[in-house]
Amino acid sequence: MKEPNKEVSAYFLAKLSEEDIKILEDMLAAHYERGFQEGYKLGKMESGQKN
Repeated sequence: MKEPNKEVSAYFLAKLSEEDIKILEDMLAAHYERGFQEGYKLGKMESGQKN
């Protein structure tokens, strides 16, 4: 996998406003929450199949 360009990343991060950062944080939190819920459902289904 290609290494990220830290200078470019820092440049774009510096351009973000507080509102932009809040939106990104909310999107990331929603993504992880959805992944957690899907994993929980999958785990319940798998354990149900074994019992």
